[in-house]
Amino acid sequence: EDLVGALNELRLQINGATRSTPGVNAPLAADNGVRTLARTVGALVGGAVAGSTLRMSDLGIATARDGTLTLDNARLAAALAVDPVAVKTLLGVGTPVPTGLGATLQSLKFAMTGNVGVLAQSKAIYTRASTAIVRDRERLDTDMATMTARLTTSFTAMDRQVAVVKASQAYLTQQVAMWTVQR
Repeated sequence: EDLVGALNELRLQINGATRSTPGVNAPLAADNGVRTLARTVGALVGGAVAGSTLRMSDLGIATARDGTLTLDNARLAAALAVDPVAVKTLLGVGTPVPTGLGATLQSLKFAMTGNVGVLAQSKAIYTRASTAIVRDRERLDTDMATMTARLTTSFTAMDRQVAVVKASQAYLTQQVAMWTVQR
């Protein structure tokens, strides 16, 4: 049950990060590493496990329509009654070196998170993108400050020119008013 619960929790996390809804894109919907992880974990149920004659499905573990795993306890009990050694071998229980599912999960972990694993590659892509975004944002902040300074200088000069024009207008208005009174 712990294994099924852990795999369902992993599936839930993957679904939350990859399932988009109308108008809202999931953060990792297009991430190849996460999609590969989801496919690989999904294939564990029906696929052969190295070093074992059984499959997880032989123990009563099945994939439901929503992608979660279910455990048929009666089928697990029957498999344990028929061949407990094969079940232990499949699960990798009681061995000093990981075998069966334990070895498969360990190699999956390395394939996903190792230096050249798909999740490590995804992380590197997102790290580079994040660095580029920070750099672009800093450049944009600098450009905005430069533009603000330039526009402030231009508007200040224009303000001075408007003040000169208004002063000239006031003087001319006063002069015209004086000429009109004198006539």
